[in-house]
Amino acid sequence: MTNKDGKLVALSTLPTEAPVDYERDFGLAADIEWLMYLSMDADNLAKRASDVDVVVIVPVGNRPVPDFHMFPNLQAVLVGSAGYEVLAPEMIPEGCLVTNTFEHEYSIAD
Repeated sequence: MTNKDGKLVALSTLPTEAPVDYERDFGLAADIEWLMYLSMDADNLAKRASDVDVVVIVPVGNRPVPDFHMFPNLQAVLVGSAGYEVLAPEMIPEGCLVTNTFEHEYSIAD
């Protein structure tokens, strides 16, 4: 699941600026560019919208969920919780995969 440059661009709703270093932390080689949704203004988000391949959301509290239809190349929405009540079918672009986790600890960390 990569774009034409062989890189995965992931948009995260997590409230952090610390990117994941997959090679260091997990021993995996991965070319992933992380965009942090909560720190992006509307203009920057619009400029990068066509780059986004995956959106990672963690539905905690009233954390905003992006408009998934603004990402024309979106392939998947990954929900980092067992629940997915923050999503409705009309929010998901046609052909986009949606996943969630079924329990805490390892499956959420993965």
